[in-house]
Amino acid sequence: MAKSVACPKIAFVSSHAALGGSERYLEFLMERLGAPSAHTLVCLADGPFVERMTSLRYSPDVLPTGPTAAAIIGGAWRLRRVLALARPDVIHANGVKAALVAVLATVNSRIPVLWVKHDYSWDGWLTCLIALRCTRVIGVSAAVVEHLAQRFPDRVHVVRTALTIPEVDEGRAAAALDLALGGWASGPVLALVGRIHPVKGHLELIEIAAKLKQRLGNVKLAFIGTNDHSIPEYTAQIQARSRQLEVEDTVCFLGHREDALELVAACDAVIIPSGGHGRGTLQEGFGLVGVEAMAVGTPVVGYANGALPEILGDCALLVPPGDRDALLEGITRVIENEHFRQRLITCGRHRVASSFSAEAMLAAMRRHYNDSMSA
Repeated sequence: MAKSVACPKIAFVSSHAALGGSERYLEFLMERLGAPSAHTLVCLADGPFVERMTSLRYSPDVLPTGPTAAAIIGGAWRLRRVLALARPDVIHANGVKAALVAVLATVNSRIPVLWVKHDYSWDGWLTCLIALRCTRVIGVSAAVVEHLAQRFPDRVHVVRTALTIPEVDEGRAAAALDLALGGWASGPVLALVGRIHPVKGHLELIEIAAKLKQRLGNVKLAFIGTNDHSIPEYTAQIQARSRQLEVEDTVCFLGHREDALELVAACDAVIIPSGGHGRGTLQEGFGLVGVEAMAVGTPVVGYANGALPEILGDCALLVPPGDRDALLEGITRVIENEHFRQRLITCGRHRVASSFSAEAMLAAMRRHYNDSMSA
């Protein structure tokens, strides 16, 4: 049993305000820390995360901060004024932009900065400079902080994102998926969950869609997630490529869904083709969608890049990054081989229950907040 550790007054700074994995992580953590009025939440962008946290009785300060040097400096100056009023014991910088703005805002200040690193954005000399100014760097996986751990072994730690195992009614889930797909019930459904962005690998699935139809019959690709405003043309690119390959009838864009996990539970597999042949920022820093899929008993097939091998282990079928033929074979095996499919489902449920404890995550973060204050 993890020992309970008191929690100081925290200023949470979020790089973004979408409803992606890093924002969902922050919501999960803040809800379990409790006492909304005791902490401060600052978002460096406006978006649905701001609305969601407001509905949960938080009062986010929105400081829109772009990626340019001038915008970063301006955001740091505005954050400094917020911190002067809030007087937190420690800053939780959720993402690399939040960490950069926070360390600039606390120059000549004694407020410690703890950086939670979710992805590979800006990796290189800049992240090393940011880490120098942070009392702790917490990776959601070992993979995402590997290069920093080599440079700063004493201040880099790993605390995996936790998950509360959901209860899903199978009948209701199947009905919700059938309704979302317009009455589809004639073949396997493969879900790709995440914002419509190149990092998520939608085109990897489009490129093998015709072969999937040949192998599996009337297959449907369910893309669950919103358009990414930073690259709005990507959705049009996916649609155009689908038409070129004559597989547009296979693809269904479902947008943001509050019942996404319920839909996932009714799908035949979740596919995580993140990155393709790419490296760096195209890799998954954790892979929350994969963990959630395992929790509800849906097999996972994906590319073995980034943190996915570490996080999903042998409970998912992971193939060499960018190998579309191997991805095709993996999906086919999971759909057609019932014995193998059930092995993945059993393995996944056990892994989630044993390796992603909310209590362990909460206790670890409280320790790191307190350790940051005494560093």
